[in-house]
Amino acid sequence: MPKILLHLGFDYFSKGRTGVGSYAGNIIWGLNCDYDIVVPPGVETTELLPKNAHPVELSGLKKKIMGLLKKFVPISFFFKGYDVAITGGFCFKHSKKTKQIIIVHDLMSFTEPQNYKLKQRLFHKIAASSYKQADLIIAVSQSTKQALHDLFKIDFNKIVVIPNITNFFIERNNHEKNDFLFIGDMRKTKNLHFLILGYSEYVKKYNGKERLIIAGSKKYEYESLVNLVKKLSLEDKVIFSGYVTEEQKLSYFSHAKAFVFLSDNEGFGIPLLEAGVNGIPVLCSDIPVFSEVLNDDFAVYVDNKSPEKIAAGFRKVRGKVVLQENCEKLRQKYSVKLFNEKINDLIRNISD
Repeated sequence: MPKILLHLGFDYFSKGRTGVGSYAGNIIWGLNCDYDIVVPPGVETTELLPKNAHPVELSGLKKKIMGLLKKFVPISFFFKGYDVAITGGFCFKHSKKTKQIIIVHDLMSFTEPQNYKLKQRLFHKIAASSYKQADLIIAVSQSTKQALHDLFKIDFNKIVVIPNITNFFIERNNHEKNDFLFIGDMRKTKNLHFLILGYSEYVKKYNGKERLIIAGSKKYEYESLVNLVKKLSLEDKVIFSGYVTEEQKLSYFSHAKAFVFLSDNEGFGIPLLEAGVNGIPVLCSDIPVFSEVLNDDFAVYVDNKSPEKIAAGFRKVRGKVVLQENCEKLRQKYSVKLFNEKINDLIRNISD
């Protein structure tokens, strides 16, 4: 077996794990061979890693040096003796000694640069300049694969799609379903301003009784969104719940009449998948990646910049029924077993 290193960043080890961290976790627990993994200093990893994972602690100084030099020197300069390295978001200078697989979740800093700070755009531009040096790229969706080709002219044969998965399953039968639910952060790309405007129009035009729950850390656009809710006199209808624990997430999904996700763009959209496998209808933006994750059996697609069309979407989705047989098909398509097969096949093939 090849000697393998995972250098996926530290999102997996953070509280409030994002989609990037969840994907790293899928790889960490999905590989069926021994491997080393770079971990943050001082973190207790016993319960966070499987027995076949061997932590390699990265000191703060070494991390800073790598940040400065990784575009100019190969990964084998920092981590010696590895046959394969899987990295998250950044590829080191090409190395003949170590084959590199890089994971790309999305390219939104290029497609929606107005939503990112200059420092973020510069970092992503530097990261993207390294993509062609990778031996293989994992894209989390066909949409991301297409964007990699369109923006950077990367050969399709060099890009393998391994989508996100979920094992988030709930019991909904005995719960009253009175809420529209959004879970995520409050960055501009999530388009929550238009979500609230569309919801306001729905309440007025269609006499909507359901609450709108916006669950997630109160950062980014939070203050402006609160002001918008006050301006529309929706304080008793729009609930900002703050950070959501796993237990709270279960409760919110159990009581959701529909899930709403009107992002401008996404690399994948895990919350849509979580809703779909649990039979919760979805109101979402009419963008390619969402049509890729869910079809018309689950979703109502709308123009996410039109409050009137969003309002009509709310009205349509509140009566939508998702069949159990379609949920089962979705669970099979995005199963842990299938993900594990793909990631292990990929390792075997690149090592041959």
